[in-house]
Amino acid sequence: MKKEVFQPGITEYKAIFVFAAAMAAATFVFTKNFLDGALSPNQPPAFGLINKDGKIVVPKKFSRLGKMSEHLVPAYEPTAGRDYLGARCGYIDQTGKYLINPQFTNALPFSENLAAVQVQKVGTDSQPLGFVGYDYGNGDYRPGHTWGFIEHSGRFVISPQFEAAGSFNAGFAPAMVAQKWGFINGKGQIVIQPRFDQASAFSEGLAAVCIDDKYGYIDRSGTKVIAMQYDHAYPFSDGYAVVLKAHKFGIIDTSGKWVEAPVYEAFKKLSEGVTAVRSNDPSFGSGYDAASKRFDVKGAGNYIVFDHPRNYDKSLPSIAAYIDRTGAVALVPGVQTIELGDFHDGVANFVSSGIICQTGYIDKTGRVVIPAQFETGAQFHEGFAVFGHQPGNGSAEF
Repeated sequence: MKKEVFQPGITEYKAIFVFAAAMAAATFVFTKNFLDGALSPNQPPAFGLINKDGKIVVPKKFSRLGKMSEHLVPAYEPTAGRDYLGARCGYIDQTGKYLINPQFTNALPFSENLAAVQVQKVGTDSQPLGFVGYDYGNGDYRPGHTWGFIEHSGRFVISPQFEAAGSFNAGFAPAMVAQKWGFINGKGQIVIQPRFDQASAFSEGLAAVCIDDKYGYIDRSGTKVIAMQYDHAYPFSDGYAVVLKAHKFGIIDTSGKWVEAPVYEAFKKLSEGVTAVRSNDPSFGSGYDAASKRFDVKGAGNYIVFDHPRNYDKSLPSIAAYIDRTGAVALVPGVQTIELGDFHDGVANFVSSGIICQTGYIDKTGRVVIPAQFETGAQFHEGFAVFGHQPGNGSAEF
C-alpha cells in the first residue's frame, strides 16, 4: 500500500505563516527587551513614574520608589548594583526633581505632613548587617541608625532619636525605644510608653499591638481594650478587623466580639469595595457557583474570609473577577490576565497573559485604559504609579 504524505494546502500555509510571523514578532520584542535590559536579572533596579494616560513622566532611573503621598515620592538614588543598599533616599516631585535631597538611609511616605526618615550615626558602617523589618509598614531597625520626622521642606521637626518608627495617623505614630514600641505625638513626645513587641498605626481609634507573641488592641490612652489573645491582628477598617487564632482567620468588631468565627484559612482586604479573585485558583479557594455568579466567602466591613478548596479541579473554567464582600461578582475585566491588582484612584493594575507578561491598567468598568506594556507596575496614588525593572520580579513600589 502506498503511504500517503500530507501536503499542506493554501489554508495550512496561511496558518503556518501567521503563526511564524507571530512568533517572530514575539521573539523580536523579547530579544529587544532583553538587550535593552528590561528583562535581564543582572540589570540594576530602575523605576520611574507614569500618569493615568500611561505616559512616562519620570524615566526609570531610581533604584527604589515609594508611593506618592502629599505630592512627594520617596526615591533612592540610581545604583549600579542589583539592589538599593548603599544608595541614599530623598523625595521627588511628579517631574522626578529632588525637592528633598537624597540623604537618608530609609524613608517612609508622608502622612499628616510628616515623614519618618532614617539617618546613619557618624562613624558607623554605611551598610550595616542585621537590620530587622517590622509588620504594619513600619520602618526597619538597623544598628547605628536612628529615625526622626521631617516636614515638606526637609527640615527635621522631630530629631532622629528612635530605633525604628512608623507613619502618623490620627496624630500618633509608632516609635521604638530600647527595642520596644510605643507611640509619640506630633511634637515627638511619648504619649504611650514603649512596651510592645509590635505595633500598628492607629485606625478608627484602635491600634494592634503585640506582647510575648500575642496580639490585641489598645485605645489612644494606651489602655488595653481587646485582650492579647491572637496569633496576629490586623488594623480595623470600616468597623471590623481580621485576626488569626489557632492558625485560623476570623473577623471581630471593635468590642472584640466575633462576627465571623476563626475557622477560615485565608482572608483578603477589599480596596474601593472589591477584591480580585480567580475561580479555580487553589490559593484563593474557589467555591464558585456559576449560576448565581457568587463565590463562597464571608465578609464584614472591608474584609472577607474563606477556605481553600479540598479537591482542586483543574478542569474548572478560570474566572478572573472582582467580588464584593458578599462574594458576588462585581466586575469581570475585559482582558486576558494572569494576575489582577487592587483598585486605587479608580484603576487597577493587571499582568497580561502570553509569552511576555507585562503590566497594564483597567478602570472600574473592566475597560483597559493603559495597555499592558510595563515590566512591572504598582497601584496609582494621587494620579501617579511606579513602574520599572526589579531583578527577581520584585514589587515596583516599596
